[in-house]
Amino acid sequence: QRTTATAATGVRMAARAVPKRHRAAALAYFGGLATATAIALDEWLDLRKWRTVRHVLTTPVSVDMKLHTRVRAAEGEAGQGCVDWPAGRVLLQWAVDGGVPLRHGSVLEVGAGVGVTSIGLALAASCSSDAGGGGGSDGDPTRVLATDVCDSALANLHRNAAENEAPALLRVERWDAAGGTEAVRRLSRLVDPRTLTHVIGADIVSVPIGSGGGGGNAGGDGLEATLAALLAENPALRVTLLLFNRVSGGAVTALAGAAGVPEGGCTLDPALARFERRCAAHGLRACRSPVPEGCLRHVAE
Repeated sequence: QRTTATAATGVRMAARAVPKRHRAAALAYFGGLATATAIALDEWLDLRKWRTVRHVLTTPVSVDMKLHTRVRAAEGEAGQGCVDWPAGRVLLQWAVDGGVPLRHGSVLEVGAGVGVTSIGLALAASCSSDAGGGGGSDGDPTRVLATDVCDSALANLHRNAAENEAPALLRVERWDAAGGTEAVRRLSRLVDPRTLTHVIGADIVSVPIGSGGGGGNAGGDGLEATLAALLAENPALRVTLLLFNRVSGGAVTALAGAAGVPEGGCTLDPALARFERRCAAHGLRACRSPVPEGCLRHVAE
């Protein structure tokens, strides 16, 4: 009992020894230290692996969906395909704003990921069909084939489609877009390429598909060869890829100048430049155009 009393007295004396004006600073310090430790542990152990995000479209049709997504990209292919990247939401808005018809269409999405574009487009087409009173003279609603090569992403995509009660207009399938004519042959098991009206994809060339970094074909017949083969079989096919230019010419030029290194004012992401070169090598011409301001405004609303 004496020992306990002495220890308690020591604690009280220590508390009195810290002036009141410093207690708040001490609490803030240790609170900040605890927060930093928690963040470090979260990064190291990946404690918060998943979360739910909500996407709402109000124009031209009303769509509300919730998606299961990783908090951050993890190492390996699962991290890339299970994250809700912003490009998918922008591509969806572009599609429903008129980029893809909600009727008479057959759409293939390459690298569908969490499904924000494919699921949203299928829901929008279904809403359009309901508003129009069915197929009738207006034609059948657009069908969407969502594809990915990552097994973890596909499992998550199936889950998101089911939880959002995606209509039968949407199919989720595994398809590797690398391989040129061989990839088209594999695709024909899922859909007749001649019936496709649109091919879409969001931010899918940062890691080249089929060049040893993003696909199953290490021989170099990547996405560009497959697009060329698809267009050879279906010349009326429209291919639209939403690709982000991650290079800011002004910033690059400023940093190079500060380092004393001559720099020609690079304004194009090397990944995009590589994609354009490979398209040209397969006889394709990549036409650049900015995302319409109205589309970006709708996304920001």
